[in-house]
Amino acid sequence: MRSRPLQSVLTMAMICVICSLLLSLVYLASEPRAAAAAEAEAERARLAALPGASGFTLVEDAELVSGIDSVYKAAGSSGYVMTARARGYKKDIETVVGIDLDGRITGVVVTDVSGEIAGLGTRVALPAYTDQYMGAEAITADPGDPTAAYIESVENAEEASTAVFSCVSNALLQYRQLSGSEELSSGGV
Repeated sequence: MRSRPLQSVLTMAMICVICSLLLSLVYLASEPRAAAAAEAEAERARLAALPGASGFTLVEDAELVSGIDSVYKAAGSSGYVMTARARGYKKDIETVVGIDLDGRITGVVVTDVSGEIAGLGTRVALPAYTDQYMGAEAITADPGDPTAAYIESVENAEEASTAVFSCVSNALLQYRQLSGSEELSSGGV
């Protein structure tokens, strides 16, 4: 009678070990697919941020500005794409910013707003907000600044708006660093 509880414990332990091994095998089998899907999604975001580009090469030797995760140069030298992140309401907001060789923003794609309140902070990913950046060489949050494009924040989503604004500002700084023109205008970034 005494061995019955021990046998039950050993049986349960074996079941747990087998299940753990099976889950590990499933993870190992699906990891390459998940990584390929994530890279394909990142490539789509880069192409949306810099329309007309046919592909991108990672700029590995770039000294990255704070908030910039990576820099890609477009094939055919049509511009650069930067991935950037800044703190939103609950966690980082991730963006992809395209800048052409004239220093103009060609696109802003918000790739992760999962830490934002649905219907509020998530609105920074909509074209109604991101299209404000299009064509700008400098941006500002000051409506009275004539030296830069005024970017109006999303109502009731100031933290998320500020995060995307910071991402784009950092991308512009990164572009200036890459192009060797680090001087800033008196007002905007």
